[in-house]
Amino acid sequence: MQRSKAFTLIELLVVIAIIAILAAILFPVFAQAKEAAKKTQCLSNTKQVGLAVMQYVGDTDGVYPCGWFGREWWQTFPTAEATGDPNAVSYK
Repeated sequence: MQRSKAFTLIELLVVIAIIAILAAILFPVFAQAKEAAKKTQCLSNTKQVGLAVMQYVGDTDGVYPCGWFGREWWQTFPTAEATGDPNAVSYK
């Protein structure tokens, strides 16, 4: 009697079950690795922004870049000297 070269249904089901078990174990590991990569990228981006600001401050003799105060970029910001208000924004 010749033996068939095909897989039996039981063998295929066992292989599928093993693959499913391995996938169930590895999916959370991959999710954790992806989250760790996102955290690392965020930290790197934050560091780069900080370095860019410090380089700007060094290049402009200690003047920090201005923030956004709710005005359009072409409008001037009130200064303490112009308004007499000691709480107004003042730049070098």
